[in-house]
Amino acid sequence: MEDTTAVVEITNVSKSYRRDHHALQVLHDITFRIASGEFLALMGPSGSGKSTLLNLIAGIDKPDSGVIQVAGVDIASLSETELAGWRATHVGFIFQFYNLIPVLTAMENVELPLNLMGLSGKERREHSEMALKVVNLIDRKDHYPGQLSGGEQQRVAIARAVVTDPTILVADEPTGDLDRNSADDVLNLMEYLNRQFGKTIIIAIWKKVSSAMLFLKLLFRNTFRHKLRTGLTILGIAIAILAFGMLRTMITAWYAGVEASSAGRLVTRNAISLIFPLPLNYKDKIRQVSGVSIVSFGNWFGGIYIDEKNFFANFAVEPKSYLELYPEFILPNAESDAFLRDRKGFIAGRKLAEKYGWKIGSTVTLKGTIYPGNWEGYYLSGELGLCPARHLSGKG
Repeated sequence: MEDTTAVVEITNVSKSYRRDHHALQVLHDITFRIASGEFLALMGPSGSGKSTLLNLIAGIDKPDSGVIQVAGVDIASLSETELAGWRATHVGFIFQFYNLIPVLTAMENVELPLNLMGLSGKERREHSEMALKVVNLIDRKDHYPGQLSGGEQQRVAIARAVVTDPTILVADEPTGDLDRNSADDVLNLMEYLNRQFGKTIIIAIWKKVSSAMLFLKLLFRNTFRHKLRTGLTILGIAIAILAFGMLRTMITAWYAGVEASSAGRLVTRNAISLIFPLPLNYKDKIRQVSGVSIVSFGNWFGGIYIDEKNFFANFAVEPKSYLELYPEFILPNAESDAFLRDRKGFIAGRKLAEKYGWKIGSTVTLKGTIYPGNWEGYYLSGELGLCPARHLSGKG
């Protein structure tokens, strides 16, 4: 099961700095949480408060107001001495300019944080070598920073940050001083640490190229990390596509009916939706329009045959006037008479009848969605399709 426990909880946090006699508010009433194992990117232009927020989460600075809890500890309430001990155990720092000590080798730089952990020299060397192996720099362990490329120096800095197995990794512009290829390597490494070791990583970044690369990495990385959320999202998209397809079918059917109409025939419907009928008194109003000779109506029924996947448009119509209005719908006399006599009778297209195995006289039950209940009808003819929209029609 996925771990959604909050490792960082920030509640109503505000922070400002004073410049001369003016207060510059950087953060105002910020509230959010970071789940354990999450890879969170803070993106924004310089001066937007990314580094300030990172410093607050890492316990380097304190908020003016609000609560910051990391792994259940309210770090804003700790003293400076307590904060120093807490940072040594819980926070790994990755800086833009590496902050490596030039007179120490890569191994010695990585080993530095372990001096605060009470480990023996052998244990410190073992931990440091393991961290350098993780960042694929064990073969450069005896090199000094000046003998390493920028990307390699940053990887040493990442090894130094993870060597104590901290609760969170905090990275402030870790690719800001690197070329694109080296930046790619660093982001790939951080993504690996997150994926392989479940490290909670909070990164501040502003470069457009790096932001785009990181966004894509996070997108692919987190697609299936929250399986339930991803599944529900995919299901929602699938339902939306299905609904769109059904709506498109209805609209296509509507326009098919309009295109089949002659120049002397007009179809009208409710402007809001096909689902809403026009008032029946409109029938008399349309009939009074000069030049109108026949008026009929059809009503979207919305019935389901056996299963929702068996979708087809179905309408309730006024039979006599409807067939008069559409003389191109030719029925055998016997079937036309049966349709006019029997209120339960229905007409369907030949292809639809063949699809579901309907024969003349078959009883077909539709489950009402707009009009609740199970509605039975008798298949009386297969010479034409149903009217494709709910509307009033007039002919002149």
